[in-house]
Amino acid sequence: MLAILSPFNSPYLNLAAEEYFLKILNHDIFWTYRNEPSVIVGKHQNALGEVDIHFLYAHNIVLARRISGGGTVYHDLGNVNFSFIKNATGDNLIDFEGFTKPIINFLHTLGIQAHLGGHNSIMVGNSKISGNAEHIYRKRVLHHGTLLFSTNLEVLAKCLYTSRERYSDRAIRSVRANVINLSDLIQEPMNPSDFELKLFRHVADQLKATPQTISDTDRLEIEKLANQKYSSKQWILGYSPQYKKTVEIIQNGNTIRFSIFVVNGEIEKIETDDETQLLERLQTALPGTLHEPDAINAKLMHTGLNNNTIESILRALF
Repeated sequence: MLAILSPFNSPYLNLAAEEYFLKILNHDIFWTYRNEPSVIVGKHQNALGEVDIHFLYAHNIVLARRISGGGTVYHDLGNVNFSFIKNATGDNLIDFEGFTKPIINFLHTLGIQAHLGGHNSIMVGNSKISGNAEHIYRKRVLHHGTLLFSTNLEVLAKCLYTSRERYSDRAIRSVRANVINLSDLIQEPMNPSDFELKLFRHVADQLKATPQTISDTDRLEIEKLANQKYSSKQWILGYSPQYKKTVEIIQNGNTIRFSIFVVNGEIEKIETDDETQLLERLQTALPGTLHEPDAINAKLMHTGLNNNTIESILRALF
C-alpha cells in the first residue's frame, strides 16, 4: 500500500486524483487532503436542491460533484479528508466498518471516543464528525470520508440551507445531522495541518504503507481530468437527475406562478397557466439554458427586463 499526502487544496484536483488512483493505478492507496471552501455533492444528487447557490457564489465557495453516492458535505481547510483505494476480491466490496476502523482507532489515541453510527457516519456521542461514501470500479473500491476538525460550522449551515420542497425529483437527498468539531474535543493543541499529518502517519504506520509523492506524469493526468471533468458545469450541474421546480414571482402586486423542467442541467421548458408578457419572454429566452445563475443572468440581460426584475427572477429560480 502507498500513502500519499495531497499537494492540492483544490476540490477539483483532489476529486480527480481519487478517480485517477482508482481507475488508472493498480496500487492500494491511503490518501489525505484538505480543500479550500467548497461544497461536494454526491453523484446522484440534484446539486441545486442541496445548496444555497446564492450564498456559495457570494462567498466564492466552490461547488463540486464526486463519483461516489451519499449526501452533500462542506469542506474547508479545517476539514481533513481521507481516502482508501484498494483492490478487492469477492462479491461484498462495500465495507464501511473495515475502512473506518483505522480512522476511529486513531481518534481513540487522541482520547476521542468515536464510533461508527447510522448513515455510515463516524459519531462522537450523538454528534457527527465524519461522513463516508464508497464507489466501486470493477474490482477496486474507493472509500472516502471527512473529518470535521476546525471547520466553520456557521458557514457549513448556511451553504447547505435549501428550499428542497420546491424541487420535484428522484435525486438522493442529504440527511441533516448535528455536527461537532474535533478541535473542541482534544486536549492537545494542534492546527488542521498538524492533525492531518498525525492521521497520515498513524494510518500509514498501522497499514504498513509506504509514503509516496505524486509523480509529474500523474500530476499532469490529474490536472487534465480536473479541467475536463470535475471543474465543468456539465458534470457539476448537468449530471443532476431531471427535475421540476415550481416558481413564484411577485410583479406589480400580482403573483406569477410557473414551473421549469430541467434535463441534463438545462431548462427544457417552462409551463404555466398564467399569461403575462414576462412569462412569454422567459419561455422564449430560457429553454436550452443551463439552470445556473450566471447563464440565466446572461440570457435575461438581453430580454429588455430591468435589473430589479432580473434579480427577482434569479432569486426565485434558485
